[in-house]
Amino acid sequence: MLILLQEYTEAGVFPHNYDLKDQRVPCFIDREGRICAVGYLIEKTSGRQTAEQINSEHKYELIMEMNDETVDDWIKSSGLTKEECAMIQPSYGYEYEYAVSSSDIAISSTLTAANLTLNTLNAVSISKGGLNNAVPLVGFITGTAQVIFGAVSLPDKKSYDYVNKDGAKVLSAANIGIGASTIILSIVGLFTDEEKNERKDAAKNDRQKTRWSIYSLPVKDEMGVGFHLYISFNHGFGTLNKKKTSPV
Repeated sequence: MLILLQEYTEAGVFPHNYDLKDQRVPCFIDREGRICAVGYLIEKTSGRQTAEQINSEHKYELIMEMNDETVDDWIKSSGLTKEECAMIQPSYGYEYEYAVSSSDIAISSTLTAANLTLNTLNAVSISKGGLNNAVPLVGFITGTAQVIFGAVSLPDKKSYDYVNKDGAKVLSAANIGIGASTIILSIVGLFTDEEKNERKDAAKNDRQKTRWSIYSLPVKDEMGVGFHLYISFNHGFGTLNKKKTSPV
């Protein structure tokens, strides 16, 4: 493609805008049969007929405006991107918005809805001292997924003067930000739940420090009833245990 483009440039035969003289627009093929650079690449690789077909529908359109299956199929097989084809064609001072795919929007919306819901549940759980670790675990997974998706879908650093990628950058930044907030809240929720379990275990241990029981006890030739009391005192340097058994 680069060799063909060099041949076209060196030939110096370019189309003229005969019909829209007061507008700065490209011309695919003019009435004299002169063809534009992208049209020349198409002509040399897919035939003049294909170029003529595109010209019949998109004669004065910019590449980025051509919503045509024939054009898209050729671009896919050319080794070039649509943005690169637009670089070949003069931009005439126009700037185009980078199109975010519908699938990216759908995935972003789904992850955002899920993570905002989980953020709310995590916040409620944290305020109550931790309810269970299911919500934080799910939030950590979905939050990580959204951060990864936002990083992967972030537009590349290539900057063309006619392609505005600000919208895609904002969407990626939002995915990373929301995902990160969910991860942070999930981690806090997990630690809060762990602390609650530790408090439960401590309370259980405290209850176990004092135990009592009633049991049968032989007294001379008769059977009596015994009372058993166990108390554990924690003095900071160890535990002092005292047992007292008394016949009743």
